[in-house]
Amino acid sequence: MNDMSLERLAEIVDVAPQQIQKYEVGETRISASRIYEMSKIFSVPLSWFYDDLTASTSAEVEARIRRWEPANDIAGKAPAETSPAETSHEELLAKYYALLTPEMREKLVDIARMLSEMASKRAG
Repeated sequence: MNDMSLERLAEIVDVAPQQIQKYEVGETRISASRIYEMSKIFSVPLSWFYDDLTASTSAEVEARIRRWEPANDIAGKAPAETSPAETSHEELLAKYYALLTPEMREKLVDIARMLSEMASKRAG
């Protein structure tokens, strides 16, 4: 692209030419920051790198996301029935909290406790 050699591109992004080849064939995943960097190097929008994604890929992603949504929200409605405008901050927090493992919940409570202690020290 832009008559740039693989070696020159590797030099610019500070990786080995073999790494660029691995990106090209999909052998190695490429980070979002690297894609952003390459979009700047080639003067193309980020979306250029995703032009070959199909609608089925989007459907697959949506299906995976729905698998992790709680079956019912706080008000007892199915997630598809609840518009973002109807969902309160408390309901959203409760939904996300329900997705956490017990270990993650404990850590979250510890963080909240620490922040509360810091706030009360500043106020007092």
